[in-house]
Amino acid sequence: MVIIAALAVVISQSLRTSYFSITIVFMIMQLYITYMWWSVGIYDKSHRRYNVPYTVLYLTSLALMALSLVINENWRILIYSLILICNYAPPFIAHRLLRYDSKEINMTSSMFERLGLFTIIVFGELVIGVVDGISKIEVPNITTWINFTLAISIVFVLWWLFFTLVGQREAKNGFLRAALLELLFVPTLLALGLVAVSFYSFFNNSNGIPIQKLGYALTAYLVCISLMIEFTEAPENVRPLKRKIQLSLLITAMVFVVLTLLHINFQKLYFLVGVLVILAFEIFYLNFIYYRNRNL
Repeated sequence: MVIIAALAVVISQSLRTSYFSITIVFMIMQLYITYMWWSVGIYDKSHRRYNVPYTVLYLTSLALMALSLVINENWRILIYSLILICNYAPPFIAHRLLRYDSKEINMTSSMFERLGLFTIIVFGELVIGVVDGISKIEVPNITTWINFTLAISIVFVLWWLFFTLVGQREAKNGFLRAALLELLFVPTLLALGLVAVSFYSFFNNSNGIPIQKLGYALTAYLVCISLMIEFTEAPENVRPLKRKIQLSLLITAMVFVVLTLLHINFQKLYFLVGVLVILAFEIFYLNFIYYRNRNL
């Protein structure tokens, strides 16, 4: 927690002026995580063979972070890519070792729950984005409060879509499915973070509406949910509807893409109403096909 707190301090500064500090904090975190994986083999010897890829590749990643401090900036993109590969590769290597011993890695229900809890935290950032945005307005009028209500409503509609379609499910068995499901959380949470930033600038931008950021963020969010459904277990009465649900989400995502590419200058009120209506219609359709199928 101390390391994460330090990271929160340095990462809020300008990247150009605080690159050294950010990298040092990341290196401390990397070293600590490496120690945790290495120590598993000390306290539980049966896992010693499986933690070797984590220890070796995480130490390699640590060395690459140190190298990024002294090399030319033009080479840093390559170093960053190698660092990501080193940090993401160990589970896939350990999976191979486990398969040789006739063992399988599955995502536990507790792990999936923790990913859902992390998503809740990010949804909290969406609410904070709306609140911080409106708090910067010196004299909010009735239209401002209507926009605030609509923005908060959009946040909870997005909440409904995730936790109804994905959050209450169980992950399918199999390492590859579990790995893909975990990785899909990355763009999903990035999309939600972009929505939060868009809402913040929405209330403070008098020259235009951040429709580009918000439109693409909503598109990515809906596409990710559609893909996540593929890697989660659906209740028996929902399984026949899975393809329709996924297709509906993708169509709604395409609607946001088209509206974004058209570069239409909406007034803020009409813009929020339009986004809310599209998402509400999606929820209405999903409920319609669900209850119709249940009554058949």
